[in-house]
Amino acid sequence: MSDTAAGTTATPTWRIAPSVPVAIGVFIAYVVVFAGLASSSGIAFDDWFSTGPNLFRVAVIPLAGGSLVLIGFLVWARWEFVFKDPERLPMSRLLNVLLVLYMLVIFTQFAVAGWSKITLDWLLAAVAAGVLVGFAEETLFRKAAQSGCTSSSVNPNIVTSAPGTP
Repeated sequence: MSDTAAGTTATPTWRIAPSVPVAIGVFIAYVVVFAGLASSSGIAFDDWFSTGPNLFRVAVIPLAGGSLVLIGFLVWARWEFVFKDPERLPMSRLLNVLLVLYMLVIFTQFAVAGWSKITLDWLLAAVAAGVLVGFAEETLFRKAAQSGCTSSSVNPNIVTSAPGTP
């Protein structure tokens, strides 16, 4: 069931219902697109992060291509629920304090970083790659795969956690 704007439930209008095989298929499609675009760059692995253009070619373009596959599938499959959260998750004061401390550490590192060694094109590519990694990870694992597992009565932690972790 899916929630409508009025708060009532309605029959889902999916083209394909969320399930484990579908989630695995979407994951494989994402990996094939990402790996194909990254390897087609012809850039040796040791040089992937050596320059801004290299980083853009082996990280940003493949991540953007994989993200387009995810978005295309989700729109085609009519899985609108992936882009919506039913409610905001609560955060305790401890988590808020830890978040602030983490941000202070990051800003402290920014203050002492050797900025003269970092070019603007490398920085922009690194930021774009970071945003795309976050988008793809949240969309693929936290939403699509988790929803597929939940609808198939499979514990999503089995699929979305690293092997060997509790």
